[in-house]
Amino acid sequence: MYDNVASLKFIRNANGELVVTALVSAEREEMDLLSHVMTDSRVEDWMNVVLQEMRLANRKITKHALFYYCDNMTRLEWMMKYQVFTSLVVVVVL
Repeated sequence: MYDNVASLKFIRNANGELVVTALVSAEREEMDLLSHVMTDSRVEDWMNVVLQEMRLANRKITKHALFYYCDNMTRLEWMMKYQVFTSLVVVVVL
């Protein structure tokens, strides 16, 4: 996901402030962030927070995929449940 971010998904929160909620890849895969990132400061600051949140979300998704590898589903169903990169990483680890 790191090298393939095509766009960010923005929404307005209850206070009307713009926040980043997800990253979108060129293949249209979405990675939801664990915490929404406020965009009320300098772009360099909140983009660094987006990077940190992306790493945390990626770590959590990968751990989840590894723990539930083919749990009550076929390998193909398991692969379709996660992003391509996550599936590849887990298969290499196993």
